[in-house]
Amino acid sequence: MDNIATINGRAAAAFAKEAAWHKLGVVLDHCMTWEEAITKANLDWEVAKEPLFNRFGKELPAWGIFRQDGANVFLGTVGAIYAPIQNQYQFDFVDAVLGAKNGAHYESAGALGNGERVWCLANLAEAFEVVPGDSHESYLLFTTSHDGSTAAQAGLTSVRVVCQNTLTQALSSNGKSFIKVKHTKDAERRLDLALKEMSGVVTDIHELRDRLRTLAQRKLTRETAKSIFDQLFPPDDNGKVSTRAENIMADILQKYESNDNNAFPQIRGTAYNMLNALTEYTDHARSARVTQDGYTMERARAESALFGSGDVFKREALEVVMAVAKTLPEIQHTRYFDAPIIDLPAETILDLQTVKDTPPAKPVLQRVYCQTQDILSEPLRITATQAEESGESWEFYFGGLYEGKAIEIVWFPEKPSRAAVTWGGETPSWIVTDTPAEALKKYWQDLAKAN
Repeated sequence: MDNIATINGRAAAAFAKEAAWHKLGVVLDHCMTWEEAITKANLDWEVAKEPLFNRFGKELPAWGIFRQDGANVFLGTVGAIYAPIQNQYQFDFVDAVLGAKNGAHYESAGALGNGERVWCLANLAEAFEVVPGDSHESYLLFTTSHDGSTAAQAGLTSVRVVCQNTLTQALSSNGKSFIKVKHTKDAERRLDLALKEMSGVVTDIHELRDRLRTLAQRKLTRETAKSIFDQLFPPDDNGKVSTRAENIMADILQKYESNDNNAFPQIRGTAYNMLNALTEYTDHARSARVTQDGYTMERARAESALFGSGDVFKREALEVVMAVAKTLPEIQHTRYFDAPIIDLPAETILDLQTVKDTPPAKPVLQRVYCQTQDILSEPLRITATQAEESGESWEFYFGGLYEGKAIEIVWFPEKPSRAAVTWGGETPSWIVTDTPAEALKKYWQDLAKAN
């Protein structure tokens, strides 16, 4: 039941723009209304509950759920009190939560197996950043089954844009990650009542944002990192962990050290860095059961991360990391700047500018800078990301990408001014300079001479 359903010769899945769930289906170029989503995702059918008989014609104490699309495909066996929830209802529910009937907000919808499980995903238009540039999109997910295997569920899911990691968020109304309603009598009426529990979705998104920002302000130590692993991969009574668990932890640590190719240098070594490594492992590397020929590990992993044990692991990881982070002191004297990222042509010269706070008289990064001259083959995007006070001196951090590899600049303005420039994870190059712009220019010139 783990693959995208094929119904009447068509895949039962539709995705708007770029699929958040890792290439599970066909991607469209726009968000969909419910009418378009239910059609494009091949979900415009109902199910019927019918009695079952043995081969002698005797009625059994069980019922079957059948897809009513002409093929009358059997989806599963259920009990007497089971009540179907039709595909149409999930779209009605989501539209009601968003207060936007017929709105174009659906980014995905589809079915698994032969239609035993269906889902839809709506963009809530409530994006946030943990640190400048580190964007998260927020979604409302509704999923239900037609074989009695799961209840109808609705909940919040966040997607980190830089790596497409996914994370569910508990609802403030009940403390749970999802509203769940069993398929029994008046299930749809009870889901209508549950709409009240979804009324605070914006508040819940802001709570997740604040939790992640807290994690970004907590530096892990070797001991606290070990505490996280001990809770997520507990050793046996002899204090030993399995070889499989050791390999998993090594993979997570590698992702932790990589820090998404150092896309955001200011979060390196933080609890947020660790949470991202755990979710990246779950969404992109964790093994999952492949149940059918032609069904890829990538799809199995993605569906587990969204619907199954992968999602459970990520929610547990968030709570464990959060609990450990609460024992750590907040990183002091760190300031973040909402500097815009702009594209500059290769011949552009734009120096860094600083201003002073009053009071106290402390330098604060104010503008994006770029120094390219005629050295670079493509536009370079660099932005100020962090300023940190260290004793009596200040350190300034910059980050960007060039030719697909991360650039990190740490500038120390105290005389003699100097900067450490790193590109693509190589050993930093130390350059004596009055400005970060000059350091970057000299770095490229030295690199060109070396090559």
